[in-house]
Amino acid sequence: MSTASTSEIQLDILSRFPLLVPRNANFSYYEGFLEVKGFSFHISFHVPNYPSSKELSFNCDWDLSELLQKHKNTVVRWSSSGLFFNKFLDKLHSMIIDCLDRGEGSHLTLGRETISNDGQLLDHLNHYTSILTELNELGTDNLVSIGSDFRTVSLSTYDCNGEVHLLNIKFNNDQTHDTTVGNSFEVVDTDMPEAVIKIIQKENSISRAFRVFCDQIKILNRIWSSLSLFDQQCWVIDPTHPRKADMYRRIFISPPSVMAQLSWDPMKPGEPPDIKFQGADAEIDKFRCIHEEHLGEWDEECSILENLCSVLQLPSLPQPPPPETSKVSQTVETGECSICYTVQDEEGKLPVESCGKCLSNFHAACLYEWLEGLPDSRLVHGHVSGPCPNCESAIKCPCPHA
Repeated sequence: MSTASTSEIQLDILSRFPLLVPRNANFSYYEGFLEVKGFSFHISFHVPNYPSSKELSFNCDWDLSELLQKHKNTVVRWSSSGLFFNKFLDKLHSMIIDCLDRGEGSHLTLGRETISNDGQLLDHLNHYTSILTELNELGTDNLVSIGSDFRTVSLSTYDCNGEVHLLNIKFNNDQTHDTTVGNSFEVVDTDMPEAVIKIIQKENSISRAFRVFCDQIKILNRIWSSLSLFDQQCWVIDPTHPRKADMYRRIFISPPSVMAQLSWDPMKPGEPPDIKFQGADAEIDKFRCIHEEHLGEWDEECSILENLCSVLQLPSLPQPPPPETSKVSQTVETGECSICYTVQDEEGKLPVESCGKCLSNFHAACLYEWLEGLPDSRLVHGHVSGPCPNCESAIKCPCPHA
């Protein structure tokens, strides 16, 4: 059985029998109460082959046991047939109604107040009742799965391009009694940028959070499409495998000496990105000036590539060369630090320092550590200077604590 079908069974049980709740991770043990015509019968089910009722067994209070004594063989036959557990419960519920209608339960006095005697079970019931309210409002169309303990829910929706987007939510343990209380849940996995996740988590119900999730997808869908095309058209260094949550790109402007870090505000996806140029000062100064002069030419109706070429006054942006024609060193890949041979350092920072002669790139921390260890390095105005690790020409970088 698929996960979605199992989730529908769980939701059906929760909806039709809200006082009967799973007590373990694999749904093989249920406990609670069956409410029938004003009576509440305490009952527990062992469902070893969930969601099938095959080999199912149950224990109940004396009153219900007496009521079902004459129908024991019928109940065993239902279990042997392998009905889904929710269908088994339907049949059992109907049988109890028939027994009561025939007057077989005239001796019963058991009332719902018995529930309050089990505080832990009452906590579970409160939690599942709140979940039921939320999921009933959402419906099953967007429900992908429900966690084994009903504390995680996975929802999905499609954007205008037919791509699926998942929203995985976990209910906080200290606020599981009421999902209408703010911050009663957290988003544990989605393809949304962090800023959008924070907005989603401000909502005080799952249904409202899901609506915000869908609204943000509509807002971001255009820039996602533009970035996807941009990744195919430009020499993107980082991220190496862009996700929809990644609202930045580090690209070559003039390889290998000039790079640019582009960062978009996910709350204002139509506005120009923040651009930080990286490389030798002499090379990037001219691009800074051109960018400042032509930034006003950014047009929301044009693609990212067209806009960048316009504001940087370039006919085109470089594309990565084929492997067989690449002039990049076989030892150091383009975009990597020439000291540690990685793109990102331990803090996730990129190589932003460049040698003006050999055009090698370095992490600021790597270059500082290298230069600081040289006997002839000099510290002036918060910068340490010395010979380049590759070509030994003069190079400098800021001190991290300057």
